[in-house]
Amino acid sequence: MKKYLGVMVVILTMSLSILADSYIGIGVNLVLILLSLLALKKGLSLEEIIDSGFSSGKKAFLVMKIFLLVGAVSSIWIMSGTIPIVVYQGVRLMNPEYFYLSSFLITSVVAFLLGSSFGTAGTVGIAMIAIGKGLGADLSIVGGTVISGAYFGDRCSPVSSSANLVATLTETNLYTNIKNMFKTGSIPFIITGILYVFCNSNGDKIVKNISMLELLESNFNLSYLNFLPIGIILFLTLFRTNVKISLSLSILAAIFLSFFIQGYEIIDIFKTLIFGFFFEEKNPLYNILKGGGVISMWKTCMIVFISCCLSGIIQKLQLFNKLESFILKSKNEMGLYIWTMIVSIITGMFGCNQSIAVVMTIDIMKNSYKIKEIAKEKFAIDIENSAIVLSALIPWNLASLVPATVMEMKNFEYLIYSFYVILLPIFTLTYKKLIKK
Repeated sequence: MKKYLGVMVVILTMSLSILADSYIGIGVNLVLILLSLLALKKGLSLEEIIDSGFSSGKKAFLVMKIFLLVGAVSSIWIMSGTIPIVVYQGVRLMNPEYFYLSSFLITSVVAFLLGSSFGTAGTVGIAMIAIGKGLGADLSIVGGTVISGAYFGDRCSPVSSSANLVATLTETNLYTNIKNMFKTGSIPFIITGILYVFCNSNGDKIVKNISMLELLESNFNLSYLNFLPIGIILFLTLFRTNVKISLSLSILAAIFLSFFIQGYEIIDIFKTLIFGFFFEEKNPLYNILKGGGVISMWKTCMIVFISCCLSGIIQKLQLFNKLESFILKSKNEMGLYIWTMIVSIITGMFGCNQSIAVVMTIDIMKNSYKIKEIAKEKFAIDIENSAIVLSALIPWNLASLVPATVMEMKNFEYLIYSFYVILLPIFTLTYKKLIKK
């Protein structure tokens, strides 16, 4: 029975991917099928393959709950007036000449407080994209500023799940790691800010859109009370409240505002939570403030589940075990770090998930670092400067796919402008080479 159910799940997810034109979903399914066939050839039974895949796939359920909450937040924050008030104040107060830099810095601060790249992209990221539309900015660059800022926080926030995961798996102190992350990340952070200033000066001129302010005023009841859902998340973050609780309470506050301040009916509010927020097509704000909803995240949830199943089969096949003999030929820390980046990219591409890339990279590399007698703290920072950020540069990895989904980025051009996640590994490698580690 179990084997038939497993085959049906693969057929269903592949069919949904084809119907939804989800090329990433199709690709991940094909890899899953190919690796399953390889496992059968190696003598594993279909039941063993399905058990391995599903045992790993179950780990995705917790993350999928957060995705669904982020989808609900991104729609109800528009209806409640939260995103509109942020856009209104952003267009009114931001200096257009430094918009890209401002977007990067604001996103970095929020990401550090939230400790979640997905949560940041699904909240402040949506706001920055909307402000960018209002200012006539290049949305690919705006998307790059959000990714850069989001992964600054995802990497070094004390409430970040990835930072805590790395500290736990490498058996190191979280706050020692954070101190090391600031040391290694400060120069890339500064250079990133400078590059975004250059992007402003070299691109099309960004100007204040006064008509945007008038449109927002005519379509929403704007007041400082609309900031309440954001304030709840930021306040609860100070107490390290579970992100699911923070998002849930923020949604409740946004529902309250949608009903009592914006005047929407309960049935419309729940439709928005499920299907997303949309104006009528004739409304000038139709293409600026729209989307979100629980349904918008179904593709991502499907892909993360398949990806985790895929990871389980990869681990069962022990595909990367033979790498260690090559890795141990490294003569110094720089050589090990190069291998750490290579393994991070491979596991990020096959696992399609940042957490999977982190877990598998640590599992593959830890023995080599131990044999070379390199301190655990150095191992931890090498993971932070590779697996954590490199996943965000792989289009089909959830670290990139989820932000692209919630910000409704139609292509992956924004990855070119994700300067921080590009510069950090390059700077780390350069530093190790210069001091000949």
